[in-house]
Amino acid sequence: MCGIWALLGAECSEKHSEAFMEIVGRGPDLTVVSQVQPNVFLGFHRLAIVQPGHVASEQPIVAGSLSVVCNGEIYNHEILKKNSHLAEDKVKNGGSDCASIIHAFKTHNGDLRKCCAALDGVFAFVMVDEKYVYIGRDPMGVRPLFYGFDSEGELVLGSEVKCIHDLCDRVEIFPPGHCGTISLAGARNDIRFQQYFAIPTTPERMITINKQLILTQVREILVSAVQKRLMGNRQFGFMLSGGLDSSLVASIATKYLKQKPVAFSVGFGDSPDLENARKVAEYLDIPHKVLVITPEQCIDIVPDVVYALETFDPLIIRCGIPHFLLCKHIAATSDVKVLLSGEGADELFGSYAYMQRAPSSTHLHKEILRRLTHLHQYDVLRCDRATSCHGLEIRVPFLDKRFIDLIARLPPSFKLIADQMEKFVLRSAFEGWLPNEVLWRSKEGFSEALGKIDLGDVVHEHADRLISSEQFELRSHLFPWKTPDSKEEFWYRMLFDAFFSHKKMTNVVHTKVYRTAAWHMVEEKENCKDELTAVEKSLANDRSLSSGTLNYTTHCRNPECREKVTSQALESDPRTASVAHQQALRVVSANARSEEEAHNVRLNFPSKRTARRTYQNHARKAYPKADSGKIPECFKVREELRRRRSSAPARSPMSSRRNLKFIRVGLPFFSIVFGGAFGLHYFQQVRYDFRKIRAIDDNLEHLRGDLKESGLKVRNDVSIDTVYKEVVELDTDSWENIRGPREFEDLSGYERIKQNQKEVNAEARRKKAETYN
Repeated sequence: MCGIWALLGAECSEKHSEAFMEIVGRGPDLTVVSQVQPNVFLGFHRLAIVQPGHVASEQPIVAGSLSVVCNGEIYNHEILKKNSHLAEDKVKNGGSDCASIIHAFKTHNGDLRKCCAALDGVFAFVMVDEKYVYIGRDPMGVRPLFYGFDSEGELVLGSEVKCIHDLCDRVEIFPPGHCGTISLAGARNDIRFQQYFAIPTTPERMITINKQLILTQVREILVSAVQKRLMGNRQFGFMLSGGLDSSLVASIATKYLKQKPVAFSVGFGDSPDLENARKVAEYLDIPHKVLVITPEQCIDIVPDVVYALETFDPLIIRCGIPHFLLCKHIAATSDVKVLLSGEGADELFGSYAYMQRAPSSTHLHKEILRRLTHLHQYDVLRCDRATSCHGLEIRVPFLDKRFIDLIARLPPSFKLIADQMEKFVLRSAFEGWLPNEVLWRSKEGFSEALGKIDLGDVVHEHADRLISSEQFELRSHLFPWKTPDSKEEFWYRMLFDAFFSHKKMTNVVHTKVYRTAAWHMVEEKENCKDELTAVEKSLANDRSLSSGTLNYTTHCRNPECREKVTSQALESDPRTASVAHQQALRVVSANARSEEEAHNVRLNFPSKRTARRTYQNHARKAYPKADSGKIPECFKVREELRRRRSSAPARSPMSSRRNLKFIRVGLPFFSIVFGGAFGLHYFQQVRYDFRKIRAIDDNLEHLRGDLKESGLKVRNDVSIDTVYKEVVELDTDSWENIRGPREFEDLSGYERIKQNQKEVNAEARRKKAETYN
């Protein structure tokens, strides 16, 4: 984690230097400000991760007229340097992985868009030559970058708002997945943006999906994402909450790190996450350090958190408080400089509680895209600011470019499965990497997992005492922009306005992202699952009572709540309630063999009914001789279901749904198929005959034309009837043999005889006609 800063169009004065030093915590090992072009200054705060203290890793990195400062890590830097035509000894400070930016820029002949697309990593850089300033930011905005202009056209860029806030009239976010170019000869505010990366918005069609192949790809790409983020020779650590995401990252990284990492956890004294994190650390055989915090510590640190995070969003600040305290503790008590975290997985898989209550998979997919689009203003922002201000660096494998591309293309139905837990694909892909009670543990909110004391309640009660009702009534006059909805948010807003001017940051601060989903209720917490009231709200908004029950009983940790909801659902839909209990049993079961078989069945069988029956058989084998007092709840429900079915009146075979479906759908289908086949046969025969007659008529017309051209008389009305009439009219009784002339004889006599014969025949026909009349 480093800090970068750039000034264009002015001389670097004392006020500029003071502003630059506001982010010195991002890089306490080295501070440099260099003039690389006339009125162009680049600043760099270094946090040494790779080759600490080595001169070759310093910045700015210079190659000819190009100079660059970068905050980030380029994981494919060796490949980029190897494929470049630029010799590494021609690059000053070329030992840094960020020097590969210049190599990629040269390889692509100065095409900034192709250069950024070729980089595999997280980065925010500013590069300058004699004519242009080149700016780039990583696809998901893991590394921050802001810019602003003053009234004189001076451009300032920096890693955080606080280092440019006092130098410009307005602060803007440099968009993730974009690069930009500024001409030094033109206006400073003319930034030509280009987008080089976009999150896939169209998922793959189901017909192209191979489920086993998807699980393999998810596992291989995530393992690769973690491996590449182990670059560096400083002590590594994990922010271990005991949940799926952080535990999975820790499990993968532990397999490939040479030096044993350290796990860190934070929470109140009664936090369930501390116990779960301890189990994961013992399973991975790594040191585990715990920071137990108190509500008083959380309240006292709020002003520092608001200043560090540069926001007043309640959710970010609540989650940022324990995060900030833990990072402060890590920096003060250990040598760890690099932390691995599981951020981004919940957004990618849509595993937040309100997301799993989406009306349909299409709604879920749209919400996932919306959350990913704003991720750099929420969880990514919190992770970056809370760690960087203490001289630490955080890395997030779930936001790897390849992994995002894979998960975003998965059909939404893979992320919203009615009878499965959230992140079912991820959990199934890493069977055996974690204990089952961790791998199949449902998601909890960060503040909820801190203990029985809810951090949100702590700060809310403090804000109630701090802010009077009279003050709160004036909130719309005091804060017309993004007016606070609660006293807690009112308090955060007061602290924020004491540090920053909201008029300069109207496009920077984004709040309440999870409350804007169409189906989400404002009063409901983002990850509430244990309270029965939340369950009832979920059932009211869900697709059906049975699916809501199934979703709840799968995740609920409170046996009494689960029993109550299931008994209600049993009255309306006993079959689905039975499935829900079986799913809950699978989550908490200690029988690894039956769980593994159940997962394989559910992945390999497209039919949910077949999968359920197969799992029931596995579960029956697991409890072959259990008495009534020890029978799991799912068997009790199943026996109740059997009793009701046996007492139901018998139905005739023709009343079954399957037979009715055949009559309604099958018979019309076969009728159309066979009827169409016969009809097509006769149609083709008629068509063939017509074409044949038409072809004969066309030949006769051509023949008549040829005969007329040769001087022969052609009769048009020739038919069998006309020819027969002429034959009948001939006088076959009186005839005379007339010798025809030779070629050398005179023809006049012959022609005269023929003419006389015609006249005789005509006369005979006339007389015969008169006789008939």
